[in-house]
Amino acid sequence: MTTKIWITKYATTFGIIEYNLDTQIKDNLCIIDNPNECPRRMYFSKPFWYQSKPDAIVHANKLRDKMIKSLNKKLKKLKEMKFE
Repeated sequence: MTTKIWITKYATTFGIIEYNLDTQIKDNLCIIDNPNECPRRMYFSKPFWYQSKPDAIVHANKLRDKMIKSLNKKLKKLKEMKFE
């Protein structure tokens, strides 16, 4: 069945990916069949796929904020390093 799905798994590197392809949804698993890409079959578990764009945007923002927090911690550690 062709369904529109938004993938957030790679939101902080590629952005939100939209698919309108043959999709199977089983419980929390989304299986996408894409004959034009390799791999041809992709599997995504919740919370990395959504059936509505607003929900995907909310999750992508959470992922971005989490990554910013992590990078700020790393930056603080780097700034505090002293080389003698």
